[in-house]
Amino acid sequence: LLNANAIATQNCTKVDYDVTTLGARHQTQKRTLATVIATTITSTAFSLSSNRRSTGSEDSVNTGSQQSSLSAATTRLTPMP
Repeated sequence: LLNANAIATQNCTKVDYDVTTLGARHQTQKRTLATVIATTITSTAFSLSSNRRSTGSEDSVNTGSQQSSLSAATTRLTPMP
């Protein structure tokens, strides 16, 4: 499922070109839904990780592996430039 999302994200990435008063062309890339979701997953995982460390939970040992798994998923979901 994540690989399918990554392929869909790469295919759906839209690029806009804005022309300034000097005639220079600037390329801006829109954020896709998959990128927004991946960012949300990463920030949520970071928040949960921080909460576990601050409470001294014994589950903090597993948090690192969960964070790296979510980071890998985020990398696959983020569109390539």
